[in-house]
Amino acid sequence: MTMNTISVSLTDQQLDAIREELAEFINLGHRLGIEFPPPSLEEYLTAKVTGDASPLITRCCTQITKIGAERIGVAFNDVLRMARPFGFVMVSTSDDTIAINNKAKQLAERLVTQFGFSPASAQAMAEALVASTYSVSEFASDPAS
Repeated sequence: MTMNTISVSLTDQQLDAIREELAEFINLGHRLGIEFPPPSLEEYLTAKVTGDASPLITRCCTQITKIGAERIGVAFNDVLRMARPFGFVMVSTSDDTIAINNKAKQLAERLVTQFGFSPASAQAMAEALVASTYSVSEFASDPAS
């Protein structure tokens, strides 16, 4: 695909208005706690002129999905950690580390499917499960349990 170049003459006020719109677009993400690579002025103008903001939206959505996955993993880990003082722990019926890792991955994938989380969150959830799960022998020998 050939990219054509066009020149546009704008007054300082027009250019300032476009820059303010771009800054507002970028700041919207910041206000929502979403960091994404900001579009250049040229990318933003191209989206405005063509009426096709899909490249900008795709970039934002990709980052939102990534951040959402991280937040779900952190929240899940926090729930598991906070449950301990109340007497709730995760105990695996296996002492086999590989089996625990595999079962954690399977459970995380099931949770992602069941609750409609981003598939990217499965890894963080599986890691949180493994980190907070006792094997049967660990649990039996832990005086705090």
